[in-house]
Order: sequence, then structure tokens, then C-alpha cells
Amino acid sequence: MIILFETYAGLCNQMFDILSAVFLMKDMDFPYSFRSASFRRSNLVHFYNVPFLKLFSEEPYLSEKNYIPYLSIIHKINRINTFNFDGKRAIYIWKPEHFKKDILELSKKYEYIVIRQLWPLHLSSFKNIDILKWVKPNQELLDTYDRIKEKIEIPKEYIFLHYRYERDFIKFFQIKIPNINDILKKINSKKKPIYIASTNIDQLLEKKEYYIFYKNEHELKKFNFEEKAMIDFLFGLDSHEIYGNRKSSFSNVLNDIKGTNNYYS
Repeated sequence: MIILFETYAGLCNQMFDILSAVFLMKDMDFPYSFRSASFRRSNLVHFYNVPFLKLFSEEPYLSEKNYIPYLSIIHKINRINTFNFDGKRAIYIWKPEHFKKDILELSKKYEYIVIRQLWPLHLSSFKNIDILKWVKPNQELLDTYDRIKEKIEIPKEYIFLHYRYERDFIKFFQIKIPNINDILKKINSKKKPIYIASTNIDQLLEKKEYYIFYKNEHELKKFNFEEKAMIDFLFGLDSHEIYGNRKSSFSNVLNDIKGTNNYYS
């Protein structure tokens, strides 16, 4: 029996799904693979499945004894031999206290078990720093990041500002987001280089100062919101300091990894 994991929701939630899966499989010792990841629809609220390798790399798991590349088994998987073939979210199927027993019983009847969004079951523990080892973007996103970094010529040391103001975020948390220009004045009085991770930045800034850097979204039109978030995440990892929103897992994860605790809201 092989467990097929599907990551779901925003980028960091998907990272948590990956970490949960890796550490749970170390404990349960089952063969496993990653089947799909999630992209956002244009409304930023709803998600749809894409192949796992469209967003992530499987390189971190290839040395794991139980890992099986999904493309090597995709032709064998069907509705008959697969439990939860359509990928219903795990919280609607399993209770944490019965999960391991249920999986053992299912393994007697099915060749494959699909587990979508494992993390909310809280079956394994991990730290945000584990992302550095177990979560990697695919090569296309890595190459794109390198090209952007070279093109914008951002200095080696810079501040990373995650400005999450999109309508899905505001509606979900029922919050008001401070104006980005006020934030910039408050956190960057010494005019240090600053990279802004956000959307439609040109429309937000009162003035494009020489010390402000960001990706050109027009050049990234083919990429989904989550792919662009991954590119921004890489800029966050390489930054000197993080500023973000306390309500955002993206901001919280990067602050934790970088050892900073800076929030504008």
C-alpha cells in the first residue's frame, strides 16, 4: 500500500502538509508519494489541484527509503484500487485519535490511499526551520528567482516586507491593513534596501524610491499566485530582516526562520 499526499491551501499551509507527511511517514514506515499541490483561482479564495511538481521539487525525498516518485506509479492508480481517489480533505474523513488504526485497516483493502491536507490533523510535530531541508521549489521557480534577483540588482543585505492586503485576506480576518507607504516610512527611516512581496505594487506606492525592489508581475503573468508566493518566499529566506503581518502564516514562518519578530500589524 502506498500513501499519496496532496497539499492544500496557501503556500505555507502546503509546506506544513509536506512536513507533516514526511515526519508521519518516518513514524509509520509506509511507502508514500506526493500527488498534487494547490493553486489559487483568480478570486484568491478557492483552490484547484495541480501536479505536485508544478510547485515543488521532490529532490528532498528521493533519498528517503519509503519515498516513491509519483510519476513512476501514476499509470497504476485508479478509482478501484484507491481510497479517497477524488481527494476529500483529511479532516472530513479521519479523527486524529483513530487515524493510524484506520490507515492500517484501509491498507488491507486498497493499494493506494489519498490524504489531502494532512497538517490540520496534527499527527506529527515539526519546526518552521525544517522547511529549509524538506521543502524546495521546482527548478523553473528557482531559475526564475535567480533571474529576477540578477535583473533587479538587489543588494546583498535587504529588508523583506510582506504586504498582504488582498481581498481574500481582509475578508477572512475582518481586519484593516495599514497603508504601505506609512509602513515604509515607519520601518525604513534609514533608507535601507527593501524588497516588497505583494501584488500590484506599482499601484500602491506614492513614489518608487531607489532603495525599493520588487518583482515585475507583468513578466510573471504565466505564474499562479502560489508560484509567485514561492518566488517571494525565496527572497524572504535570503533577506537580512523580515517585516510582516501577524495574521499571515507566510509572515510568521519567515520571521521564525530568520529569527526576527517584526510586524506592522
